[in-house]
Amino acid sequence: MKNKPILLLLFNLLTYSAICQEEFKPLTQGDTLPDFIYDKVLYHPDDELMLSDYKGGLLILDFWATWCAPCVASFPKLDSLDRAFGDKLTILPVTYQGKEEVEKLFTRLPKLKTIRKPMIYEDQFLRFILPHQLLPHYVWISPEGTLLAEVGSDQMNFESIQNYLESGILPTQRTKKVVTISDDTPLDEKDAVYKVIMTDYQESRKTIYRYFPKAENGGSRIIASNISPYMYFRIAFKDPNTKKMFPNSQIKVELSNPEMFTTEATGEGGLQWEMQHAKCLQIDFPPSLKDQEQEILQQEVKRMFPYAKPVLEKTEGKAYSLYFMGDSPNFIGDGGESYSEFDFSGFTVRNAAMGYIVNNLSSKYLQHLDGPILNKTGITELVNISIEANLSDLEAINKALEPYSLELREELVEINMLKIVDSNLTKLSKY
Repeated sequence: MKNKPILLLLFNLLTYSAICQEEFKPLTQGDTLPDFIYDKVLYHPDDELMLSDYKGGLLILDFWATWCAPCVASFPKLDSLDRAFGDKLTILPVTYQGKEEVEKLFTRLPKLKTIRKPMIYEDQFLRFILPHQLLPHYVWISPEGTLLAEVGSDQMNFESIQNYLESGILPTQRTKKVVTISDDTPLDEKDAVYKVIMTDYQESRKTIYRYFPKAENGGSRIIASNISPYMYFRIAFKDPNTKKMFPNSQIKVELSNPEMFTTEATGEGGLQWEMQHAKCLQIDFPPSLKDQEQEILQQEVKRMFPYAKPVLEKTEGKAYSLYFMGDSPNFIGDGGESYSEFDFSGFTVRNAAMGYIVNNLSSKYLQHLDGPILNKTGITELVNISIEANLSDLEAINKALEPYSLELREELVEINMLKIVDSNLTKLSKY
């Protein structure tokens, strides 16, 4: 890399938080991006870069993460756009995650193996001065180095980029939620032995649900912010068999006015819906109510959405059951330390329960299936299993599990179904 002036911003000498608090603030449209050397860079001949390297053309920062399926799926398209516009455009991926996580994803996923473009990892600074809540998130930077726009995936297309390069027409800005409050900050600073706070949507908060086993009052606390009615019911009313949240395939919304309960809108439309219908909830439990937290949460959820009622029904439905087809499993663990690693390209577990594997597949990667994932292997010992496969593809998973004599089979079984009905109906309810 040619010699460059270095801004005296030495991350290994000064703490990141002190730098951000004392020197920088989140940027707004028209601001100039600070320029200094980024030395945590992959696939770059000099192993370091400066944003000013790309002056003279449109620079788009692509904030992404390995767990974000839309982010990963967009890489081939973004690489094609990058190539199509030549020197006029550079798309620079940026992630807070580590080098090992990124390299592993790009070497294991076939569609990413040919993509070797510079990208920044372990970033904290750019995500501070360009705060965002949704991923993927794209920041357009002018040829002069100023902030032009912050957009979603819908604006990352040939037409939008060409409109700017040829006519200076900016893409449609994404509605931003700037997070200024940490996850564990209570909704109210006043202490109470037992406290319930409900509010409407709060722009400065993330969409999260957190359980804190220890709070200031000696008991526990639940904080949920900007969550939809549908998700509140999923969290509060769990499957009595599995003691876990119902998968989407086992929930039916039969309300006369379902559009106020859930939405299929995504992106900007989904955010606007959340602003109208999502709620915040905080419950502080005293130690004496430790065993009644879930029951109290159910009561409060019913109070928040009095028009809806949960009904538990048993029915015959589709399920995907994991079976062991061999005589005796040869992948039993050695009783040592437990270890697990899951991402979209596969998983590795050591000394883990079969139920743990099934729960991860069900809750993170196979939610799109029209039935629950069940463990019918009969294996009670801890196991060692490692596979490489697209964990959202049932056929790919089964192929990778063949050496272990394991198979996910589609079958009809009796399952619990959570129905959400109008509260004025007289249907019997388990809850």
